[in-house]
Amino acid sequence: MNDAALKKALAEFVRLGNALDAEAKRRYRPNAFLFHEADGSVVLMAGDAEERHCATAERAEYIREQAAGVARWGCGAL
Repeated sequence: MNDAALKKALAEFVRLGNALDAEAKRRYRPNAFLFHEADGSVVLMAGDAEERHCATAERAEYIREQAAGVARWGCGAL
């Protein structure tokens, strides 16, 4: 893949992610979102548990769709 193809693919990746995030909001509610978990799962969530340090099971109740397979790219905060 050359530099131009790489830049185009990255832009398409971001566009698709934003489209999926927008679809989650349209289907479920304004605070729904696309989420990438550190374990590689990619899900559409219809919101999130209210407490910042809630149990994983509480957060999982908000999952509405989950991608097949595991994403192998990293995630984190800047």
